[in-house]
Amino acid sequence: YYVVEMYSHTDLMNIIAASETAKKRAILLEFSHWDDWVDVEADVALAKQNGFRTFAATKDNPITATVDNHLRLYNAGFDVAYTYNLTNAVEARMKVNTLHRISPP
Repeated sequence: YYVVEMYSHTDLMNIIAASETAKKRAILLEFSHWDDWVDVEADVALAKQNGFRTFAATKDNPITATVDNHLRLYNAGFDVAYTYNLTNAVEARMKVNTLHRISPP
């Protein structure tokens, strides 16, 4: 089982077209450099429609991994978010939980 690292919509389409055996072993699709993708929200939705869970990381240093950077991940629909700034991640998650009426936030 593995995490599939992708860099583009073309990579996603190749994974969707892969054999059923290969797809069953993909536990997560990682959207590398997701903030450079043309339409990341649509590709996250497409991945989910095809039965995949999605993953992305925040900016890779504590200064640029802002609360807003984390919120962009959540708002894009990613299932799993990797953080480089725990304080900002907690604040962003609390905002999302409050919005979705999840208690405790």
